[in-house]
Amino acid sequence: MYAPVRREQIEKIERCLTEGVWKIITTITLNHTSGQYRISDLKYKIGFVFKTTVSPCDTVFDALFLSLAKFDVILSGSANSNILHDVMGQVVDRSEIKDLNANNKSTKKIDFHLRDG
Repeated sequence: MYAPVRREQIEKIERCLTEGVWKIITTITLNHTSGQYRISDLKYKIGFVFKTTVSPCDTVFDALFLSLAKFDVILSGSANSNILHDVMGQVVDRSEIKDLNANNKSTKKIDFHLRDG
């Protein structure tokens, strides 16, 4: 689930969260997602607020929660193009890093090709 963190809260939240470690997160908001391009096809996102707390939790389930898209679904064009999809593969070639201007902001871009593993 998408859970953006405001710039002024990043240090506080970052100290509390460790990848792969279960936590209890309290005092959040649950908001509808919107926009043409979204992180996932879920209808809601978590909102961290000033009173959000992160506490230790016993391990509930030890499996990874990845929802990887299948290469053939993406290549066939049948995947929803308005949703970002997680994929895992081997990088077989890449371009040089390019400096671009997007929405009047300087940004970088790199193109690469993946092979299904």
